[in-house]
Amino acid sequence: MQYEELITSIQQLGKDPARLIFEDELTAIPNRRFLLNYFEHQVRWDALDVAPISLLMMDVDYFKKINDTHGHDAGDQALAHVARLLKDVSGEQSIPVRYAGDEFIILTGGLKDEALILAETLLERIHAEPLRLAGGVELPLTLSIGVATAPDNAKNGKELVRQADTALYQAKRAGRDRIAHVSDTQPDVVSDKLVLQQLVGGAICTRQEELDQVQNAIQQFDQGKGRFILVDGVAGMGKTTFLETVRRLLQGRGEGQGQGIDAYVVRTIGLLQEDYRPYYLMTSILIALLGQRDDKGEAAYRRLTKVEVSFLGALLPQMEGPKELRLAPDQAMRREGIFSAVSKFLYLLLDYRPLALLIDDLHYADEASLTVLKRLLAHNEVPLLLCGTAMAPGESSSAEQETPLAKLLADRSSEVPIVRISLKPLTADNIAAHLREIFPKLAAPPDTEIKLARVTQGSPQFLNELLRKWVVERKLRPVGEQWVLDPFEERDLPPSLEELLQQKIDTLDAEGRNLLAQTSVLGENVSLSVLTGSADATEIKVQDFVDHASALGLLSADYQVNDEKIRFAGKTVLDVAYKAIGEATRKALHEKVGNYQETLFKKRLLPSAAPLAHHFTRSTNSQKAAAYARVVATDNTLLFNVQEAGAYKSEGPTSTETPLDPASLSFVPTVVRSLQTAVRNRRLYAADNKNVVNPRQEFIKNVQQVLAKNERLDIVETRRSLLVNGQRVNDVGEYEFVAKPFRAFLDAAALRGLTVLQGVTDDELNRLLEGFAQTKPEQIDEHYWSRFAADHGLAHIALKQTAGLPKAVVESEAIEPMAGEATPPVGETEETAVPAAGVPAEQAEALTQPIVMAPVAVVQRSAQSLAPVRAETAAEEMTATSLDALLSSFSDLATDVLLRGGGAQLGTLLTRLFQGIRTQDEATRGRVVEAVKAAFLNVPVGFQQEFVRQAIDQILQALEEEQNPKTGGELARLARQMACAVVPFAEYRPACRLLMGLKAKLARLEQAHDPRADVLVEVLERPLEPAMQRLLMDDLKSADPTRQEQAFQLLGSFGLGAVPTLIEVIKHEADLRVRQLAANLLAPLGARAAKAYKKELVLEITPEERVRMLEVGETVTRALRTELAFALGDANPGVREAAYGLAVRLNDARLTPLLVDYAAHKDPVMAAGAIKCLGKLKPPKFTNLLLGIMKSAKDPALQVACCQTLGQVADPAAFEPLARIVAPKGFLRLHKRWSADVRAAAAHALAQIPDPRVAKVLARLAKDADPRLRQLARTPIKK
Repeated sequence: MQYEELITSIQQLGKDPARLIFEDELTAIPNRRFLLNYFEHQVRWDALDVAPISLLMMDVDYFKKINDTHGHDAGDQALAHVARLLKDVSGEQSIPVRYAGDEFIILTGGLKDEALILAETLLERIHAEPLRLAGGVELPLTLSIGVATAPDNAKNGKELVRQADTALYQAKRAGRDRIAHVSDTQPDVVSDKLVLQQLVGGAICTRQEELDQVQNAIQQFDQGKGRFILVDGVAGMGKTTFLETVRRLLQGRGEGQGQGIDAYVVRTIGLLQEDYRPYYLMTSILIALLGQRDDKGEAAYRRLTKVEVSFLGALLPQMEGPKELRLAPDQAMRREGIFSAVSKFLYLLLDYRPLALLIDDLHYADEASLTVLKRLLAHNEVPLLLCGTAMAPGESSSAEQETPLAKLLADRSSEVPIVRISLKPLTADNIAAHLREIFPKLAAPPDTEIKLARVTQGSPQFLNELLRKWVVERKLRPVGEQWVLDPFEERDLPPSLEELLQQKIDTLDAEGRNLLAQTSVLGENVSLSVLTGSADATEIKVQDFVDHASALGLLSADYQVNDEKIRFAGKTVLDVAYKAIGEATRKALHEKVGNYQETLFKKRLLPSAAPLAHHFTRSTNSQKAAAYARVVATDNTLLFNVQEAGAYKSEGPTSTETPLDPASLSFVPTVVRSLQTAVRNRRLYAADNKNVVNPRQEFIKNVQQVLAKNERLDIVETRRSLLVNGQRVNDVGEYEFVAKPFRAFLDAAALRGLTVLQGVTDDELNRLLEGFAQTKPEQIDEHYWSRFAADHGLAHIALKQTAGLPKAVVESEAIEPMAGEATPPVGETEETAVPAAGVPAEQAEALTQPIVMAPVAVVQRSAQSLAPVRAETAAEEMTATSLDALLSSFSDLATDVLLRGGGAQLGTLLTRLFQGIRTQDEATRGRVVEAVKAAFLNVPVGFQQEFVRQAIDQILQALEEEQNPKTGGELARLARQMACAVVPFAEYRPACRLLMGLKAKLARLEQAHDPRADVLVEVLERPLEPAMQRLLMDDLKSADPTRQEQAFQLLGSFGLGAVPTLIEVIKHEADLRVRQLAANLLAPLGARAAKAYKKELVLEITPEERVRMLEVGETVTRALRTELAFALGDANPGVREAAYGLAVRLNDARLTPLLVDYAAHKDPVMAAGAIKCLGKLKPPKFTNLLLGIMKSAKDPALQVACCQTLGQVADPAAFEPLARIVAPKGFLRLHKRWSADVRAAAAHALAQIPDPRVAKVLARLAKDADPRLRQLARTPIKK
């Protein structure tokens, strides 16, 4: 069996493959399973900003009435009619889906506006084309449509459907036959819908203290320490909801500053029907890990021996091995072999990556699985966070007390520390906090929380169900911006959670109650396909039932590998549903389920007979019950014996590795150093540079030296250390010096490690180096390296990727992207590779001769950036005939080569075009430039950046050497055009290189007074295009320092052409740092840039823009007297304040007369500002000027400003005037009276003057009526 078939068969365990179809039987369009599978495997949720999607959810208005009035056949015709219209409007760009009974979905690309247009089109079609029934009856149909968009409204498929459903609710509430987008929904209309979703989802009720304990355990887990958390509580305490909250904490812990370690997160459940079958829980964990790995676990499986595969076949019947091994006569040896094989497979799947296990109903866990997990926790080589829920002590019957979990908890010799968290009943205060969180501004009757605490006995589930009932019955409803709860009496409330749940079950129709009974017999975590098969119903009816029961808060469904897993919303719901079945019916259902699952068991779709024994034991078929009970007992005996388990070898994950021989182990630091050197040099130099070639060859030689004596080289980062083939080496010999930089290297590439197998080719190692060197961090998504390995044929290299993005960039410089990898197949020549170019075969072969080479060389060249080709290594010069042929076909040829992925081939063609251009006549050189320009413009936009990468060296070299003004001008214009073309793709480095090349050439020509400089001036001074300005402005406004730096580098390269953009940046950017950088770029551009800046400063721009320009004006130019005069007289106080600040920073004596004029201004506010500014500048003879202004001033505010400024200047010449102002009545008091504020300001100014008389004057104020003056009199004067 091929591995793909094996993994598919394993993933089908517990399901009915015959029902795992992807097309709706009635309408022949994709069904819900298809949609959920598409969400899981086809939608790039991490790339929604680039490729947004929208979802239209709709249902047929009044569909039940159609069924009731015209019959179910008419209803089916209506559904088929709607499906046909959906297919028509969807076309090839969208996907129509029948989601449930009369509920349809269209999944389409694009944002809100495009989705709304599609919805409008659908409504127009449904209005224009009514359904025609038999007999000529015309039946008009309408649809209500809800629309949501990702990433604007959701980040995953489940949330996208939920948001569209909310919008659909709005459309139906608004009158049906209409469209609503979730972004436009009215909160008061949909708030009850949102609250019901919260309550049905089991909103967690005030468990902060318990969650703090979990957070502490997670922090220790992130530090590499294993932890076991057990959460217990009676039924209804919210254990499952609490576990889901823990899952969200684990997944969300990397969003803040404290990035958690990269770990697998597996959630599973203990099952009653498995009856503690050995390893059943461990099997579910292994299957979950297989699904999470990029390779679906193939690498781990390949490392198992045939014997180990046979042992695992006892648990997973699909893993067939030699029968004689599976039936080994030594049963004890076989049991130990199974335990060792399970442990080894677990370690191999984890591959040193930590594991977080979330297990519901851990009290049903089997002893063998708990023993494996206990060993994993004890070793702590691979950190394990085990968080499980269990019934509270004493809740189960006495017969169940000796469960494996109970034994583990009672084992005092256990090395595993357990954190016990008991979920207690909610208090009235807890309930009050919960109500405030879910119902903003709740207006409730007095003592509501106290009454609810009594009725619910603190059960979170009972509380949420009661609140949900009130919302549905409109007793708890939104009114305006608040929620209102009607008065209630305790005696009117359901006396128990069981009775409340039974009321909800009673609202189901007969078919729904039958399906709920069937589900309760099957038990927890049942597959939708199995429920459908055992109930012998259509899947769409079962889905309708599950949706309705989920909306009632009875069930929940979660999509897992092509099927939906159905769970009850708590143990109490399952108990109530099960007990509601009559005894005879219950036994009949158990037998029906047993017979159905017996067929699955015979097809090896159940891993054991335990579920059969469970169901037949509860049926009337005692014969099958006894038979299967014997089978299960025998199997269990063959699988595990707890008395033997203590003697099993306690090996950690390193036991799965074959260690290197001592010489190889000591040589690995050399391998690591050569890898990093080769990658670093490839980033710095062209592929054929000796600084690249030699380190590359050295690395390949080193790897092959290790693999000559060993089957594999495995280097893994774990818990901030390195493991080499399972051996921790951080402090061994030279590893001490290479470990830390190599871990940084791995982190930057989002890798945990890599494995190289014996037999690896030099070609594979070359491709690996090229990938490391050319991959940008932003290219790395969740499965990048697994795709890279598959696309580049790395059969002997495994790259172990982390779950997150790169943690750091190893080198600070940007990494050029890889060129196209597509190459002709082995032995294929360019005669077949370039048929579309319109070149005769013999000419194509001549023109592209350097491209056709040995297969390995082709691969290497296709992944390399083009370096200038040296004359001695270039092919022979073209003849005039071959050049003419190439020029005439180059445009089509270039496009064809790029579309085939041949970036390096284009580089070779360009080399041949420009080769010897200096020796060609002027006309030929012009033709070459025109041909390159035409080819560049002909290439599709998405391939232009690759064209530029291959052409940049040739263009710059030709530009440097060209003497003819006309040809040089065309080259300059082409260079600028290319620079502008690559900027939208964030290719700033090649753009800067082209523009800086132009500037360097211009500088040399201007220095030599060469008239050819005029052409380059015209090119460089051309203003930036509006689209380019918007791109750069977005980069500058971003909070990303890298984007800002690249944008400023590019603007600096444009020269005078960037002046308008830089001025716009300064006018509109609030961030002073960004404006200062823009001003620094303007300053070196000279008088013309300064003139443009000054002109803009006095134009009719907004006050905010003028303030921003004034704040950095002195950086651009210091000659701003005229502009400052306008700003000082501006009516806006903010502008004036900025102008005063600029005047102070300029500190130019020539500005003093201007400020003096404003100091004498008739407007006291403007005068006060100028006076304060002069006080900071302190020009000569300023004191007399101030005293004169103060003497003539009548406005108290201006007088205060004068006094404050005199205090700043602290000139002794101001002593007497100030003393007269503060003097008390009868002492030096003149006739003029000063206000209290003026006297206080004058006294404070006086205190700043270094004059011995000041103390005497202030002392006389000790009994002044003004408390400010009395305080100054008591304050000692500093000498």
